[in-house]
Amino acid sequence: MSDDLYQATILEHARRAHPIPEGTDRRAARDNPFCGDAVEIGVHLDERGFIEMIGYHADGCAIAKASASMMCAAVAGRDAAGVAELRARLDRLLAGEPGDLELPADLGALAGVARYPVRRKCATLAWDALGATLRP
Repeated sequence: MSDDLYQATILEHARRAHPIPEGTDRRAARDNPFCGDAVEIGVHLDERGFIEMIGYHADGCAIAKASASMMCAAVAGRDAAGVAELRARLDRLLAGEPGDLELPADLGALAGVARYPVRRKCATLAWDALGATLRP
């Protein structure tokens, strides 16, 4: 796991699109007025409460867009508890905590953000919006 901020994985995910699919019935948006990042998340949960469809629209920096893309891949099929547990591991990574955090879907590429605390909000903006969509 590299601690470079803009490694190839980040740039690749920043260019990927995960548009909000038709049929999503829960949406939330968050923005960071200090840097101009903005993200909207749309999800649809199955009858058991697991994420069946997810997508996003984001404007802003590569870190915010990449984190949203990685998040979509990592949380598909998870319920609110699974998302919360994954978010907790991501927060530890972004805080620079050592150890193997077993992060799926390229999320480990965000390790470089730990060296730039002001960029943590970029990396968590989509996750904040997702959390809002999962609240009852």
